[in-house]
Amino acid sequence: CWPLLKNPPATKTCSIASHIRDYSGPLPKVLHYCQRYMVGDWFFTKPSFPRNFFTCETPLLVVPPMDVAVRFNYRKPPPPHPIPGEKKPSTPTQVARNTFALCSMISKLNELGEFFKDNHCNGIEGTRRDKSLDLWKLGDYLGQNFEPSKHEEMLSVKKESELMEDTNIVKNK
Repeated sequence: CWPLLKNPPATKTCSIASHIRDYSGPLPKVLHYCQRYMVGDWFFTKPSFPRNFFTCETPLLVVPPMDVAVRFNYRKPPPPHPIPGEKKPSTPTQVARNTFALCSMISKLNELGEFFKDNHCNGIEGTRRDKSLDLWKLGDYLGQNFEPSKHEEMLSVKKESELMEDTNIVKNK
């Protein structure tokens, strides 16, 4: 299926994948999500996707920046991998393919999550429609559930580490 993508420009890979209906170029009919997809610290895999995603209290997924394929030439496996957060180099082809898979899946899952909430959560207190569920921070654990208190704590740690990384990037330029 990958040859059908014809290597879209890295600046547009996530946008095309997130808005497939608007794209007129050739696309695969099926993507088999059979592995872990990673670009930078963006991550998706079926086995560790939260079982309680389609509930009123679980937020939607954080959406990657549309230029994610330009920002990163590596992947960072999440916990519990032997060295979580270790930057592993990726080729441009790996980045393009992983970006397409991540962005298309996150976009569709959020669309389905919104549909679920529109049809089952109207008037229910505590319904979350924010896009704050970070799969990388949730980790790569089988059969897990989203736990709000645990996730909010991990998000604050991520924001601090991103700030430090951004500071290091600026210093290194």
